[in-house]
Amino acid sequence: VLSGQGTDRGYEVQVVNDPPLATHTEYALVSNDGKVTSTSYKTYQVSSTVKNTYKFVCTKPIRSGIHTRDDTYTILAATFHTTEVEPDKFYATLFYFDSYRGFEPNARVLGPKDAEFSTQIRDPNGLTAGILAETTNVLRSYERYIRQGQQYLERAEYEYTLKEYDIALSTIRSANLSNILAYYAHLTLGEFGFANRHLGRYRTAKKYLEQALKEMKPSHVLINISGELGVIYRDMDLLEEAKGASEVQYEAALKLGSERGVCRALGNLGTVNFQLSQKSHDENLLKLAIEQQTRRIESAQRITASVNAQDTDRKTRAKNAKYSTKQESMGLARLSICYTALGNLAEAREKAWESLNLTCDSDDPIQIAIAHYYYGRTLLKSDQKEEALKHFNASKGYSPAHMLCQEPSEEHRGYLRELIEAGADIDLEDKHGYTPLDYTVFNGDEKTRNIIRDGLRRILQDDVEQQLARRQKEANAQKAYRELFQEYLRPVLLKGGDQ
Repeated sequence: VLSGQGTDRGYEVQVVNDPPLATHTEYALVSNDGKVTSTSYKTYQVSSTVKNTYKFVCTKPIRSGIHTRDDTYTILAATFHTTEVEPDKFYATLFYFDSYRGFEPNARVLGPKDAEFSTQIRDPNGLTAGILAETTNVLRSYERYIRQGQQYLERAEYEYTLKEYDIALSTIRSANLSNILAYYAHLTLGEFGFANRHLGRYRTAKKYLEQALKEMKPSHVLINISGELGVIYRDMDLLEEAKGASEVQYEAALKLGSERGVCRALGNLGTVNFQLSQKSHDENLLKLAIEQQTRRIESAQRITASVNAQDTDRKTRAKNAKYSTKQESMGLARLSICYTALGNLAEAREKAWESLNLTCDSDDPIQIAIAHYYYGRTLLKSDQKEEALKHFNASKGYSPAHMLCQEPSEEHRGYLRELIEAGADIDLEDKHGYTPLDYTVFNGDEKTRNIIRDGLRRILQDDVEQQLARRQKEANAQKAYRELFQEYLRPVLLKGGDQ
C-alpha cells in the first residue's frame, strides 16, 4: 500500500443451479490494447471488459482486513476478493503477480446477475499513470504531515499541530491536482478547526469548519466536521445551533452506516441536551441526555468488540481501540454529570470512577484531566473535599483547570468557579510552562480570564495587583509571539518563492 486505506474482503464461492439463490454470476475478462481484443492478458491495455457468462454462484464473506500505507498483503490465486475504499478518498497500491505461488490463466470475475457487460477505460479522462504517481507522491507527503500533526494533537501540543497542518495544506494546494485532492483540502480545514477549538479560539475554528462544509457531499469527513461545528456552537453557548449540527452529524452517520460517527454524534446530542436541560430545568431533556450517553457507551463498546475481531495490523487495531476507549470514558464522565444533576450521587460517582479507570493507558491529557475533574466533583458533592482536591490538582503536565480554561464555555466557567471555591491550585504549569491564565489570554476569553484573576487574588501574597499585571504582560507577550510566528510568518514562508 503506497497511500491511503482500503478494506480487503475475501469470499467463499459456490456454483448454484437455482438463479434466485445466486448472489452473483461469473464474468469472463477480455482486454483491448488498441489493436486486438482477446482473453489473453495485454501488457499495455486501452481498456478491459467483463462479460456475463450467466453462470450463477452464491458468495459468503470469510475474511476482511484493513490495510494502510506501507502494509503488504497477499491474495492467493483463484480466490475471490474485493477492495473497498471510502468515497472521494485516494488509495494507491503497487501489486505484482508471483506465479511460483500458483497461477490462474483465466481468472474469473463476479458481478451482478442482471448486467451484460462492464468496460473499464485504462486512463479515464486523461488520468494517466504519471498523474497517479504524482498524486501518490503528494499524498504520501501529506499523510506524513497530517499524521505528525495528529500525534502532537493527542499530546495537546497544539502549536506544533498547527505547524504540521500548515505544511500539509500547502502540500495539497501547491500540487496541480485540485480535482483529485479536493477531499483532502476539506479534511485539512476540518483538522484546523479541531485544533483551534482545543485552543479555545472558537471564531477561528468556526470559520475553518464552515469553509470545509461548503459543497461537501455526505461523507465521513462531513460527519466529523458537523460534529466539531456542533461542539463549537455549544462552547459559544449557541445551544440550538449546536443541537442542529449534531443532528446533521447523527443522520449522516446513520446514512453511511458509520458506528464511529453514530457514537460521537450520540455523545454530542447527549451533552447539548444536558446543557439545555439545565437552562430550562427540563427533567425530560435530562433523561434524554442520559439515554443518549448510555447509547454512546454501548456504541463505543461495540466498536471495541469489532476492533478486537478485526483481521488487521496491530497499529490500526491500537488506534481504533484508543478511539473507542476514549468515547466510552467520555460518555461515562458525561453520565456522571447527568446523575449529579438528578441528585443520584452514588451512581454519579460510580460512572466517574469507571471513566477514570479507562484513562490508565491514555496519553491524551484532556481525557485524563476531564476524568479527574468529574470524579473529583462527585467526591466534593459527597463532602470529601480533601480527596476531591487530589484529583483537581492531579496534573501529569495538565490539570483540570488548564482544560477548563483552554476550552472556555459557560458550562466550563461554572466548573472553574467550583474549583476555585474548593481551593484547587489554579496556578499550576503544564509541560509547556503555561498556566491557566496563559490559556485564557491566548484564546481571548475575558470572562474566564477574570475568574482566574479573581482566583489568583486569593492565593497570591505581597503586591498582588503588581504580580497580576506582570503575569498578564508575560502572557500577552507569549500570545503575540505565537500569533506572529505561528500564524502569520509560517504560512508565508511555506509558500516559498523569491519574496
